[in-house]
Amino acid sequence: MVQKLPVWAEADKVGMNSAAKSAGIAIGSGFARLTASFLGALILARFLTPEDFGLVAIATPVILLMGAFADGGVSTHTLQRKTLTQRTLTLSFWLALGSGLIVAGVVVLLSPLIMIIFQDDRLVNIISLLAFSIVFSVLGSQHNALAKKYHRQNLYGVAEIIAAFLSLFASVYLAYLGAGYWALVAIPVVRQGVHTIVMWVLVGWTPGKPFYDNSLMREVIGFSSYILIFQFVNVLNKSIDKWFLGYNQDPEALGYYAMAFSIMMLPSMQLLTPIGGAVIPELSRIYHYNKINLADTISKITVVLLGVISPAMIWASINAELLISIVLGEKWLPSAPIFSVLSLVSILMTILSIVGWTYTAVGNSRILSNLSIVSVLVLTLTSMIGTQYGALVMAWVLFANFAFMALIYYAFLFSDRSLKLPVLKYVRDVLLVVGWSAIVGFVTDWLFSMLSMNEYLRLVICLALTMLGAIGGVLVAFASLRKEILYKLRGR
Repeated sequence: MVQKLPVWAEADKVGMNSAAKSAGIAIGSGFARLTASFLGALILARFLTPEDFGLVAIATPVILLMGAFADGGVSTHTLQRKTLTQRTLTLSFWLALGSGLIVAGVVVLLSPLIMIIFQDDRLVNIISLLAFSIVFSVLGSQHNALAKKYHRQNLYGVAEIIAAFLSLFASVYLAYLGAGYWALVAIPVVRQGVHTIVMWVLVGWTPGKPFYDNSLMREVIGFSSYILIFQFVNVLNKSIDKWFLGYNQDPEALGYYAMAFSIMMLPSMQLLTPIGGAVIPELSRIYHYNKINLADTISKITVVLLGVISPAMIWASINAELLISIVLGEKWLPSAPIFSVLSLVSILMTILSIVGWTYTAVGNSRILSNLSIVSVLVLTLTSMIGTQYGALVMAWVLFANFAFMALIYYAFLFSDRSLKLPVLKYVRDVLLVVGWSAIVGFVTDWLFSMLSMNEYLRLVICLALTMLGAIGGVLVAFASLRKEILYKLRGR
């Protein structure tokens, strides 16, 4: 039997409608995974200790860091490539698998060294088991890329939701049995394994036999090398603070920081990852076929995403202490100030992600790799100092680093003549949406704090009003949408 691409991939008929539908499904699956992650954090925080979270927080960045090399960056090449064939996808699959197996092996070999550095022999077994998640991820990397490229986000969404909830059930069950930190280790392993199995079934694509094609390999690896650098350094940016904190502080202090980081970053990470999978191929299509609309599309994506994420994160920052006591329990209250700061970091992460999607879509991965190297150097130097003064200081250091890099990233984005972004309008829209969300959030909280009412009810009302109020900033920035709404209102 001759292997070939699915019918929907060979047809290659995608457009704005399919892209919008794909993005909508991505957001829906993101919210479902977000729900699973929040439930997991809420339940596991009751069973486990801050030390358990701190211990796994040391091991997880090692896996994420090495996982950046897992597929050699070839899945990103699949997303960006103008056209795909069975031959190119097969080559990419075997390159990714070979790279993933090597990386997983290196992780296992490095585990004793990590144990020596952090002086905890439990890390050897933890890291060795987590290495399986790397192998599972590369086995499905091309299936994920294929579904995203042709806007079959429904397939990816189904796999993500099933994997998220099955990993949640597995981890909660282990925690209930008293497995301790192994309940946390099970989450990425089960999630990646289940996700890959479901994607193989739903996508229905099978790679052909391995083969050698020097010119094709050079094309794939040439593009992927810069993406690989960017992904590696991007993971370093999300890991260095935890490594230095784990080295300079005890696991309990790292546990408070790691819990705050994971909870406050959940909305941006759980939503941005699937949305990016839908946005990158669409931006790439516009860049290749309708370049004149690229700047406007980037602006709209920025305004809409910030209009959703900014008000929620500002609300969480304002109400951090109450949220921690309700969701995680009294024993996690020392992490509340850290939550408050890191929630603002997630807004900056959203801005940086959009820049990353843009340069990935247009194939300019070299700029991304260079900027990411600068970013990790700055964060390394500041983390060495910040972590010595505790988790809260490190949270502010992280915020300052993300703000600094947002300025640098945008400086390059605006100076790129091929994109032709309207600088003043773009900056105005970003400041308008974020600033208006902050004003609505603080005013709403201040007004309701003066009323005598149930705290839980106040939280819900403030969140709803902050999210609704933020729509005003989006409409002011989003001129075309505002005009369309006014036109319909007048028509009535």
